[in-house]
Amino acid sequence: MTRGIEEAPSKMVEEYVDTDALADILKIHPQTARNLARRGRIPCLKVGKTYRFSLARVEAALGRP
Repeated sequence: MTRGIEEAPSKMVEEYVDTDALADILKIHPQTARNLARRGRIPCLKVGKTYRFSLARVEAALGRP
């Protein structure tokens, strides 16, 4: 009798983008994206002097589907 291998539940992997990529996606200026992050209007991670954004979290914060 062989035993089946159970698959681990798939984990959602978040995609992170930099300020320029987020600005392109949202059709805003990169400085506007940085200002929104600094003011806490959109979630971000600060890595050194740069920001990284989770697309799913930013869209949720902005009320986008």
